[in-house]
Amino acid sequence: MKLKPLSRRKLLFLTAAIPVLGAANRLSFADELVRRTVTPRQTEGPFYPRRKPSDVDNDLAVFGNSEDLAVGDLLTLKGRVIDRQGNAISGARVELWHCDHLGQYHHVDAEGPSDTNFQGYGELTTNEAGSYNFRTVKPGKYPGRARHIHFKVIAAGRSPLTSQMYFDDETDSNMRDGIYKRLSVKERTAVTIEIRSGAQGENTLEGLLDIVLA
Repeated sequence: MKLKPLSRRKLLFLTAAIPVLGAANRLSFADELVRRTVTPRQTEGPFYPRRKPSDVDNDLAVFGNSEDLAVGDLLTLKGRVIDRQGNAISGARVELWHCDHLGQYHHVDAEGPSDTNFQGYGELTTNEAGSYNFRTVKPGKYPGRARHIHFKVIAAGRSPLTSQMYFDDETDSNMRDGIYKRLSVKERTAVTIEIRSGAQGENTLEGLLDIVLA
């Protein structure tokens, strides 16, 4: 079959379109690069509170009207709840729970001693900037797991996200944790808290982690 030669007009049109298509592809690739890794879902575990404490604010380091702090390194944990493009998600409820310094979860009918000054669970609603901020203590360890913090995020129009946070200064323990090891490298980064010394002096820490919803 003999092919018809392209007219000069069609040839000029196709030639002009090539840079445009290339630019579109470059923009698409650039957009993908700046998209955040969605925070992976992880098991809720058996320790979500069967009953919530009477005090459910964002300060887990004290319980109720007590003036005594929970035992452990004080940890201010903060970040933003955002989408993949970095847009703030305001009005999201963030729930946080973890074990005390003895490795004991509260409000689950657990056996054994526990720190009565530790709240065990807290929640808040993100502000217009999507920010969250909790005060707690660095959790203890128990057999088979690295130190970790459970959390759940419930935002309008999105499926609830349940996951766990880990600590960047606990690399060896993290890599022995079966749940952590199942994650890809990007997913591990997405749930690993950046820990640094806190501004309140000795035995205080600050942890930073953004939570990215699909």
